[in-house]
Amino acid sequence: MTHPTSSCLNKEILKGYLFCLHKQGLSSTNAYKNLLRFTRTQVFSLKAVKKLFECIEKKTFDMKFKGCLAQNFQFYDQAIAYNFPLCGTEPRSIHSQLKRFTHGNLYSSRILKQAGWKKDSELDIYKREYLLGFLLCLNVQKKTAEEAYKELEEVTGEEKMSLEEVKEFYDDIARGEYIEQKHDDRLWDAMNLPMVMKKIVDFADIGTRKMLSETNREFRRLTKSRPIYIENLHITYFWGLRRVKLDSDILKATQEMTNMNHQTRYRIHQDSGDVWIEEDSKDEFPMNNMVQWILNQPNMTIKNLWIKVQTNLLQYYTKTDLDYEGKPLKVENLYTNSSWKAYQWVTPGYLKKIVHLDERQSFCDMEQFEKAEILISKGSHRLLEVEDYLHLKFAMFKINERITYEKIMEFKDGFLQKPDLREFRFKCSITKGLFNRINTELGTYNSRDSENPNWAQFKYPNHPGKILQLCVVKKFVWFRGPEYVPGEMEKAEEELKKGFQEDQLGNFTRDKDIWSSDDESNFDERNTNSTGDGQDCRLCGYRD
Repeated sequence: MTHPTSSCLNKEILKGYLFCLHKQGLSSTNAYKNLLRFTRTQVFSLKAVKKLFECIEKKTFDMKFKGCLAQNFQFYDQAIAYNFPLCGTEPRSIHSQLKRFTHGNLYSSRILKQAGWKKDSELDIYKREYLLGFLLCLNVQKKTAEEAYKELEEVTGEEKMSLEEVKEFYDDIARGEYIEQKHDDRLWDAMNLPMVMKKIVDFADIGTRKMLSETNREFRRLTKSRPIYIENLHITYFWGLRRVKLDSDILKATQEMTNMNHQTRYRIHQDSGDVWIEEDSKDEFPMNNMVQWILNQPNMTIKNLWIKVQTNLLQYYTKTDLDYEGKPLKVENLYTNSSWKAYQWVTPGYLKKIVHLDERQSFCDMEQFEKAEILISKGSHRLLEVEDYLHLKFAMFKINERITYEKIMEFKDGFLQKPDLREFRFKCSITKGLFNRINTELGTYNSRDSENPNWAQFKYPNHPGKILQLCVVKKFVWFRGPEYVPGEMEKAEEELKKGFQEDQLGNFTRDKDIWSSDDESNFDERNTNSTGDGQDCRLCGYRD
């Protein structure tokens, strides 16, 4: 009989597969051979299988989701109530930590405090991938859905998947989602396997590429050589939160939970819709490894790179730095509140747009800035050297020095040599006398608060029909060039206002096993001490 071949290389599912083989009495060596025959590639080494079997025998691996807080985007009240008292963490701090994962008010600090803690025995929460792997093993052995359902129930001690769910999983297997479907051998003979592997890599997201790179030498070579395009990459190092988010549904995050001495005791982890808590391992920083692996992918192009770091002086998380040592990245648009370190990640001459989300000084003397076309910045620029800005087609920023009439005219003369200018505005300190002089010289006669200011117009000497416009109003010096786009300045202001607000990946819910909806309706948001990123955190004395 031909042994079926796996179309699934998910390590969590295959751990459940190995657990099933162990329960059936196979040795680690025979289980390794069985899995290798099933996957046709080494997903786990023999050493890794032996270690897993040792954990099963010591009952440290039993398919349960250790420290589970949420699974498949649903939080468990009992899990929250059981795990957090072990950390010695106050409810208001827990509320702050959880909100960084839920992006909502699932567990208000008041609800957590009033409801009290349920210190019952730990919940028997099983990881769904492990259960699916267990069932997959039984399916390969030609067990029926009914037989598999009973065997799973015997192992777990109670129903963890209904018979209907088991049947649905068996239907998925029949459709080829976990086991390759049989094809005519002539079809395989006609296929160009290397070309097929290239197509697989080309269509894979970054998470799948990482998995493929761990399977065999050819996939590892292809993941390093084939081009990859990422629309959005978010990287966060902020108050103990390390998070990486990409285009696909891959979202990984780690939140360090510290005591008042800023010593890390526990970490909350997230992998897509699963959230769990575990004791801190001082020597392991898996999130850093994930970020470094992504950034070191050759031939990668990123349209939008978001880098958020803690810029406050109360920086205790020394290992949440941005020490990236790989080749500069091909990034089109950079959004960051970081200092010069983030700019060093980017290939000079490739960067087109910079959105600087820090009110401190912007670092515009970097080589990466020199070829950019768009600058949108909260930062104050100290040195306003005209030649440093003439490469920009659109700009909005502020300076912390007083402007002079001569400097404005210098900008005007420079822009008259730039027919592709769209819009250029900077905020600055303008004395009353200088404001009146500028408007008199320009013939615009604007007041400080003119709703519809007058614009001075200047003809381009070498481009007939093209006009440069200039006005000084409020605290702004404002230019509009021949390529002016109505509404672009308003969109830029909105980008700064939004900052690092991220789209939520999935909608987390609660099982409401302890705290009811009535508790939530009685909650007064104004009494919240900490609501996550960018708000008050009294425990650590920080306010964004």
